[in-house]
Amino acid sequence: MIKQNSAVLKASIISLTVAGLLILALPKATHGQGQNLSNSSAERVLKEAAELNQQGLLYAKSGELPAAVSAFLEAISLQPNFTFAHYNLGIVLIQLNRIPEGVGQLRIVIELSPNYAEAYAYLGNALISDGNANAAIEVLLRGIGLDPKLFRAYNDLGAAYFKLKQYSIALESFRKADALNPNDAEININIANTLMSLEKYEAAVTYYQKVTRLRPGWANTWEYLGDAAVRAQHYKDAVKAYLRVTRMVPVKEEVYGKLGFAYWKLRRYHEAAEALERAIALKPDDASAHFNLGLIYSYLGQKRSAAEQVMLLDSLDRKMARELFDGIHLDKVITVRPAVH
Repeated sequence: MIKQNSAVLKASIISLTVAGLLILALPKATHGQGQNLSNSSAERVLKEAAELNQQGLLYAKSGELPAAVSAFLEAISLQPNFTFAHYNLGIVLIQLNRIPEGVGQLRIVIELSPNYAEAYAYLGNALISDGNANAAIEVLLRGIGLDPKLFRAYNDLGAAYFKLKQYSIALESFRKADALNPNDAEININIANTLMSLEKYEAAVTYYQKVTRLRPGWANTWEYLGDAAVRAQHYKDAVKAYLRVTRMVPVKEEVYGKLGFAYWKLRRYHEAAEALERAIALKPDDASAHFNLGLIYSYLGQKRSAAEQVMLLDSLDRKMARELFDGIHLDKVITVRPAVH
């Protein structure tokens, strides 16, 4: 029996926090500041804080994230209650993978502006990245309570439930996000990936096909489509999807292995052999590809080539080599019929 590639189904959920979601806003004077500074001095401080926030935005947009952090921190030192400087700082810290610090800044934002729904959405997203799905769910539900049309929060709520392997609830959340923001490729691929986890392969194929129309350049989606089509036993569709990947990423060895499996299911043995030979050329120590190629050679009557695969496989995986040897010589096994009394 041909071995199916174990890489099938390894798809990940996408959260929607992206670079550039920073805010330019003027700070408000810190409470009581007017008692300590003249109006002109207060205005000067406010203006300087706003300029530092803007400078931080420019640094962030040009990819100079450490400089952006410094600018936002300086703005906050002048105006500790500058909500959007805290917000911008939190986003940039997360982009720098300083997630606990980013979470801390977004919590400050919520304290300063408890009705700011977007802040809950990004805090929830950051908590997912920090590995705290349960806390993320609590925060995201609060954000949705403030703004029921916040599709970003519904998507990340789905991501949090997915992390907890609560796939049915995750799917419900993703579908709410999709209803609010139709034709979003990331949301649709999340729906497809969740359907795969629920073993609803036919439905997953439909959503992956939709994503390929929305983002035809996403090679991984074509591969996921092929995987779903194999699970749904639509092997012709799987072949088409995998071939698309090989044209986009010619050196992706595991896709050739999957392509060989799909061709085998269609009994297109010569094409299966070609795909598996390509997989081995790209990764000579791929034991599964050697095993499958040996069986394919056997089906084609190429016993010498099949035996060569047994020898090559013996140095990689002796147990698998013995299994291949037995598979090749099945036709030489004596079948014992039960005695008739």
